[in-house]
Amino acid sequence: MMLRQSGTPWYPTMSLLGGPTVRRWRTIDLAQSLFYGLYNDNARTSTGAKNSDNVSSISQGTDDIEPHHIQNKPIKILLLGAGGSGKSTFLKQLQVLKDEPFTSNDIETFRQLIFNNLIGGIGDLSSIVKENNIKVSNEVRWHFETIQDSGIIDLGDGEPFPIFLREHFKGLWEDPSMQQAWKYGKNTALSENLPYFFSSIDRLFERSYVPNEQDIMRYNVRTTGISETMFNIRGYPAAVVDVGGQRSERRKWIFCLENVTCVVFSVNLNGYDQHLFEDNNTNEMEEALRLWELIIGGGWFSDTLIILLLNKFDLFKKKVQTSDIRAFFPDFRGPTRDAHAGYEYFERRFAKIALKGGRVDEKAVHIFATSATDTNRVRGLMPALEE
Repeated sequence: MMLRQSGTPWYPTMSLLGGPTVRRWRTIDLAQSLFYGLYNDNARTSTGAKNSDNVSSISQGTDDIEPHHIQNKPIKILLLGAGGSGKSTFLKQLQVLKDEPFTSNDIETFRQLIFNNLIGGIGDLSSIVKENNIKVSNEVRWHFETIQDSGIIDLGDGEPFPIFLREHFKGLWEDPSMQQAWKYGKNTALSENLPYFFSSIDRLFERSYVPNEQDIMRYNVRTTGISETMFNIRGYPAAVVDVGGQRSERRKWIFCLENVTCVVFSVNLNGYDQHLFEDNNTNEMEEALRLWELIIGGGWFSDTLIILLLNKFDLFKKKVQTSDIRAFFPDFRGPTRDAHAGYEYFERRFAKIALKGGRVDEKAVHIFATSATDTNRVRGLMPALEE
């Protein structure tokens, strides 16, 4: 049964795998589950979940319990998933929700990366135009050539966005041929943030521009290597480890698998009709399913709390209106253009793998539908989590 919280957008109910079936709780925030799972060993019982109808009862009884994980080892949260799944955005969201302020250097880096996203987006659109033989006007060619000939790829510290490029960016994005290219690019690993940033060109090119919270959530950069961010959770140090998700980066995962308290595995729901950035012949969702099976069956996390994020549900909900899931997953039997049915189909696919791998009862997996860029959905819960 689907439950909807009053006054909030529809999200599927959160699932906790336990026993032979998928048990459902009312939708609660992914960050709440993360910290709840770390702090309350009673969260997973022999039946797989406490019977609970609301958020308050889920949170009840955690204050008097000394965390098992903190008693035995430091908290280490490992973020895993394929490239483009939203892991790094989830990390930024945690920083905001945990009131860990970004430094002035962080914000300046974000500002420069947003400009990189604009330049990279134009380059990607240009490639799509060529690959698909999309006819463009002389004006569009002039816009492309001006941006390319400027030779500006990066900004220096404090350097504003080059004002003379503003009208070229606007002219390109507003042209019908670029909108056609964008539609073609939806089935590739083209950055999903382009409409957001290109619709804000005038604001971004102001000399006084400073990225706001949504800008920070929306910019995209492919993670390479291993990064570790420290948080303070109820006075205890916690390390959140983010590793690159592209295939070339996964060989580094082996260095992060020890002493993990919690694994957060992120999946791009919106990628069901897209191919990988690094492989045009591999479906992004199929890759995520294979990775999930490896994580569940590999033996590294047999006693580790695992949270599965079926991410970018907001984009998925829009995409299914024009892109039929059955065209890419023929065994999908739900109604066309039904985001709820589509979500449940993919949830079952991942749940089946988890159950096959023995993730039942006290080893249950928490599953959420979420949008990692939507901090407003979860901000109100953080004070209660810290009490």
